[in-house]
Amino acid sequence: MSAKKVESHLLEVVLNGEKVTVEVDTLNQLLTSLVKQTDKYAVAVNEEFVPKASYADFKLNNGDRVELVMPMSGG
Repeated sequence: MSAKKVESHLLEVVLNGEKVTVEVDTLNQLLTSLVKQTDKYAVAVNEEFVPKASYADFKLNNGDRVELVMPMSGG
């Protein structure tokens, strides 16, 4: 019985304006690998807001533009 080879998925994404190459499939994997305290940010991919509940299922693609925004309180 042989072990099944798992292919790695290197993606090039733009994170807050900076190109990064990462070995991830989902938004959640990207955030947990690169960002501390992910709960402090709102996230948009290609200018579309992504709800936190969708991070684990949100598949990233080569060239995606990911923006992390820290919400501000006050008026």
